[in-house]
Amino acid sequence: MKLTKILLAISATLSLNLAQAATIDLSTYTVSTTHALDIFNGTTGPLSGLEASAVTYAADRNSLFFVGDEGTGVIEVSLTGQTLGYMYFDWTGTGSNKHDTEGLTYLGNGELVVGEERLQDAYKFTYSNGGTATLANNFVSISNTSVGNNGMEGISYDPRNGTFVSVKQISPEDILAGSLTFSAATGGLPATLPSNGVSPTGGGVSTMTTLFNPSSLGLASLSDVQTLGI
Repeated sequence: MKLTKILLAISATLSLNLAQAATIDLSTYTVSTTHALDIFNGTTGPLSGLEASAVTYAADRNSLFFVGDEGTGVIEVSLTGQTLGYMYFDWTGTGSNKHDTEGLTYLGNGELVVGEERLQDAYKFTYSNGGTATLANNFVSISNTSVGNNGMEGISYDPRNGTFVSVKQISPEDILAGSLTFSAATGGLPATLPSNGVSPTGGGVSTMTTLFNPSSLGLASLSDVQTLGI
């Protein structure tokens, strides 16, 4: 069973130089093709590709990775949508109960970072086909502000300097940039998690701060972000 998804979305490049970013002409960008992606078990099984919510290009593999909205794992596909492999997510110890994966970026050499919208936490892992990523082993909290379902909608790695850019969807919109380090969670979770979850203690360090005022983009919401680094 397959679901047709737009495999390649159009994203505005965010530059540290706002004047340079303002020269991008989005009218020249078009969707060139769509491909059918495997949804695997949909909403009922251990792996779901349903509602692909984030996609990233792996240049050293010439492939794409995407995560479904169910937050069950990451799937690798060819540039024409054929499934090449997958990896499960283990959310134990993360404090997430929605598993709301809305951001994904590729670092190189098989390493990826996935973002959880409601906690605004990011998790780094090394891809292993058929394996399981224990997300609490390597995470960082970008913000501890309670945002519900209006949090992190995208994250992107800039290979030029090793920094990251992330976007917050709405209420209010935000565009953050800075460095992230990753480390294991050390616990500190309540016996009963709140409805939108809570970040554990431990983890790495974030220096992410607002890059520029997102109102200058004139967008009602921010759905993803992609840096273009050479």
